[in-house]
Amino acid sequence: MADVIVFPLKLRSPEKGRLRTTEIVPFPFGRRRYLVSGHARAMADLNAVERESYLNQVLDVICSDLRAIGIDCEDCECEAMLEFLGAMGRELHGPGFVVEPEEVAQ
Repeated sequence: MADVIVFPLKLRSPEKGRLRTTEIVPFPFGRRRYLVSGHARAMADLNAVERESYLNQVLDVICSDLRAIGIDCEDCECEAMLEFLGAMGRELHGPGFVVEPEEVAQ
């Protein structure tokens, strides 16, 4: 039987009076290639009305996922959602696709 090396574990308390804050930053949805390409494939065969409905459902799911980790959708619209929408548009319409924030606000 092999020798086992045991390392002692010492637990230390954080310094007294020192507050720590944590910021939750979602991994950019636009960089999740499997997510973007999967939804783009699903949307490719839909007509315009169905495509918009499908995209709204996907965005609702993303918002609920973000809320579950403590990020309000109003806070993330400028970053996570725009990046995801831009990635979806580039996947469907080519690399020249650009999302205008004014269009998303509607």
